Amino acid sequence: MRDAEVDEFQTYAEWLKRELEANADGDTRYSVTVLHDALSGFIAIEPAKGRVTARVLGADSAAARTLAATRERLREERAQWVYFDRSLRLHRGKKTYFFKPIQRMDWTRTRALLDAVDIVIGGIRDERSRSHDE
Repeated sequence: MRDAEVDEFQTYAEWLKRELEANADGDTRYSVTVLHDALSGFIAIEPAKGRVTARVLGADSAAARTLAATRERLREERAQWVYFDRSLRLHRGKKTYFFKPIQRMDWTRTRALLDAVDIVIGGIRDERSRSHDE
């Protein structure tokens, strides 16, 4: 099985962003950043403040340092889950982070659509559980 290439990461990020915005309330916009190395991809989805982007960074680029630090902190907090579930997804407030294996099958347009649906459904489920707790 071959690994994904940079253009496939970019296409994935653009499709994921497009689907999230299509399913968002009102004028909500998102920035999607893919940080990748030879083993995995790390996706950060954040509500956009100003410039909206879908970007891909190699883990060795200078601009990737902040995301790399976040990735490592999340890996430390959830190390056992990253080991067992290579597509770990974490929600931190309005931000969503997740890890994916580097294989191409995990970075297709179809996978972006399915991941967007999972994120939207997960957000709805989180809102419902919070409202039941109150």
